[in-house]
Amino acid sequence: MYILYRKCKSNATGPHLYLEIGTKETAYRVKIAELRYAVSNYKLTVNQNVVQVTVVQKYLYALLRWSDVLTLQNKLLALPLDLPLEVKIPPWRCYTIQALLATNHYIAIQFVSASGKITDVAVPKPWRSDADRVGCSAGPPARSDPLPASSAGKR
Repeated sequence: MYILYRKCKSNATGPHLYLEIGTKETAYRVKIAELRYAVSNYKLTVNQNVVQVTVVQKYLYALLRWSDVLTLQNKLLALPLDLPLEVKIPPWRCYTIQALLATNHYIAIQFVSASGKITDVAVPKPWRSDADRVGCSAGPPARSDPLPASSAGKR
């Protein structure tokens, strides 16, 4: 009976740090770390230039990996904290996350309090609409002057 009670009763612990990957329609959130102190005691620094998230499928689980772009520091103790660079996820979530990463998506880091409320958010990869992607293209840039016709038939 006690085991059932402990399983059903939520433990009121400190805040948590979550990674969220999402699109306009759906999002997936996974817990990165548990924190000991209040959210206001931490400083999160994100390097937006090198954000990469990948999913590696294993036999019985999958790994969600991200580049080393997050730096978390405890402001009270002036102590940098080590954050993991990967978390295990269920294998059936692998295709969901891969589908999210293959489309136009955002990545957010969320501080969630013990009561479950989002208290702070950092955005390593913001949402970019298709209109914002002026400098991005799938092929070479379009030429203003047409290329001369090649003489493939002549030898």
